[in-house]
Amino acid sequence: MHSRKRYRHLLFSALLLTAAGFINAVGVTVFLAPVGLLDGGFSGTSVFLDTLLPLPLWSLLLILNLPFFLFGYRRFGRRFVLTSIYAVSIYAGSTLLIQSLFDVASSSPIAGTDLVLCAIFGGLLSGVGSGMTIHLGGALDGVEILAVTFAKRLGLTVGTFVMLYNCVLFLIAGIVHNAWQIPLYSIIAYTVGIKTIDFIVEGLDKAKAALVITERKNDIVRRCSEELGCGITLLPAAGYYSNREKTVLYIVVNRFEIPQLKRIIEDADPAAFITIIDISDVTGSNLRASKQNVVPPPRSRSRKKAFSLVQTVGRKKNTEPETGSGAETLPRSGEQAEVIPTDKCDIPRAGAAVMENAEGENPRTKGACVAEAASGKGKDEQPDAQCPGGTVGQ
Repeated sequence: MHSRKRYRHLLFSALLLTAAGFINAVGVTVFLAPVGLLDGGFSGTSVFLDTLLPLPLWSLLLILNLPFFLFGYRRFGRRFVLTSIYAVSIYAGSTLLIQSLFDVASSSPIAGTDLVLCAIFGGLLSGVGSGMTIHLGGALDGVEILAVTFAKRLGLTVGTFVMLYNCVLFLIAGIVHNAWQIPLYSIIAYTVGIKTIDFIVEGLDKAKAALVITERKNDIVRRCSEELGCGITLLPAAGYYSNREKTVLYIVVNRFEIPQLKRIIEDADPAAFITIIDISDVTGSNLRASKQNVVPPPRSRSRKKAFSLVQTVGRKKNTEPETGSGAETLPRSGEQAEVIPTDKCDIPRAGAAVMENAEGENPRTKGACVAEAASGKGKDEQPDAQCPGGTVGQ
């Protein structure tokens, strides 16, 4: 059953990766490359080198990307590397197929030579393909691996490294071709692609975190729970200048629920302080899901109704002790405990049972003592002995 689901999941992921590589190839090969516009990363580098070298575009995509994916095997794992290699292979194969079927040497077969249309739709399709691949756990461009590997050594973040790489690429392309319109429109295509990737990866239902500082928490919490169906975390706080007790509410909602959340807060407490924070990912349950599986808290038992635990050590179930074996037993209901005089009966031995009465009092104050069966003693023998805490056999 699990293997069938796993194969089905792998097949579905392979189909999505195939679609992602093909969509990315359409954006680059049909819209960007025919008019000389560049995509970011190694994909844009391949388009730029295609105008200078006799190598075809599909081969440049493989030559630049595959070595870096293999280089990142130890850091990113087998799943990431195999997913990325498959996606880049589909990307390169689709590029070869499109260039073989359509005339894309000098203009786009759809947008012609319109640089604005080519930049917008080329960046859009390229972003869709890259975003789908990232969402499935891979990448279509090896520049990310290059950035992760060398950015820290250079004292840069990964985003800064990628941005600098693309700026240098666009600058070199403008100098070589002596045409600055190409780099400027390439920046538009790259920006559209980045925004599309963010949209695909984070989704339409992007989460927002709201931090609300208020003195009227009850109305806000009640209305948010009823109208938005979201969970709220309450944190105690105090104002520095006012020195008054306040409450910080931590609420996670999507972008469409932000206006309603603001209206609820403004109606309940116009003086509340609100901050909205972007969240890239959310893991865990919400109030809607948790209401279906609510486990009621255990009821507290009163001390008078509590029954104490009778613990028996070394006793075998459903077995009678042999005469003279020193086995220890517990008296049954209605029977009197057998006792022997001893000066150490206040110390429980192995097999002794200490029972606490229902009112929670110490058994020694009631005169209870540990009963021990002695070898050679009959049931008729009842010696008159005293325990340190009271009379034996009470």
